[in-house]
Amino acid sequence: MVALSCVTGWERLLIPAFVYFFRLLYPFAWVNDDRRATAAAAGGCVLLAGPMLTRIGGVERIKGDLIDDCALASAVKGAGGRLWLGLATTSRSVRPYASLDEICRWSRARRTRSWSIRRRLLAGWSRGWRCSMSCRPRHSRRGLRRGAGIIAAAGLLGWGVMALTYAPTMRLYRRPRMAALGLPLAAFCIRR
Repeated sequence: MVALSCVTGWERLLIPAFVYFFRLLYPFAWVNDDRRATAAAAGGCVLLAGPMLTRIGGVERIKGDLIDDCALASAVKGAGGRLWLGLATTSRSVRPYASLDEICRWSRARRTRSWSIRRRLLAGWSRGWRCSMSCRPRHSRRGLRRGAGIIAAAGLLGWGVMALTYAPTMRLYRRPRMAALGLPLAAFCIRR
């Protein structure tokens, strides 16, 4: 996956979060493990040998899929092909995203809701993750306001752990570590 454009304010808030969520949905180690069924790809970065494309039935096999890059990866893995998915540090996308709507339309957040095979799983995961994200700041704030130290501490601890897991993605996109605390806001914006 090439490094995506991360220049504008919306890009700095949302692009690292999109990459982070993509890695949660499709753990790269699982994608790269031939023993696991998990398959994913980053569309603009797919290299596929001609014989494998022929073996899976060509692009006709995926023409009706909303998430065609992941459908292609699934077809390749299903046909015994090998996948490798990782984050690039030297190649960069030249496609800018000027607005919130443009980023959300491009991101798979909306398209995955209607993807037939994983629709319920992804919808449930998405709702649970959004709830988890928003509960951390909300519980921290409520606990502090009401003097409920345990609730505030649990919320702050969860929020901190979440930010720590997000920090490597922020580092990849040359964003300050403290900006990782904004992940709940990014999750809220992406789900629009």
